[in-house]
Formats: sequence, C-alpha cells, structure tokens
Amino acid sequence: MLKEEYLWSEEYDEEEDEMRYEEDEVFPDDLFYSFYYYSWQAVLAHKDKLEQCQLVEYAPKIAKVLAEL
Repeated sequence: MLKEEYLWSEEYDEEEDEMRYEEDEVFPDDLFYSFYYYSWQAVLAHKDKLEQCQLVEYAPKIAKVLAEL
C-alpha cells in the first residue's frame, strides 16, 4: 500500500514547489525508494499479464523487465 505521506496534496502550492527546485532537494531519497519499490510491486503483481502481452512495439522492453524477475 502506498504511504499517504508520499502522495502529493490535493492543493498545489507553486511557491513551495519552486523552493524545492531551488534548494536542489526536489524529492527526498525515501520518496524515490518508495516510487521504485511500489513500481516493482506493480510489475510483480502483473507478471502474468506482461507474459501474455502481444504488443510487438513493447516486446523488447517487456522481455527486459521479465528477465529481471
């Protein structure tokens, strides 16, 4: 389950967003970890669908991902 603390709020604060970029701290390390962790969990959850995918244009990328499993 995705942690709520890593989700963007429904209210967008442009000034706060600009400050993150100015301070070179765009996203904290744990947010990057969270993104990759949950993305990988999604890949694992849909492994069978990826194996059945017939879209030729995505075949090389899917094969690469499946090789990592």
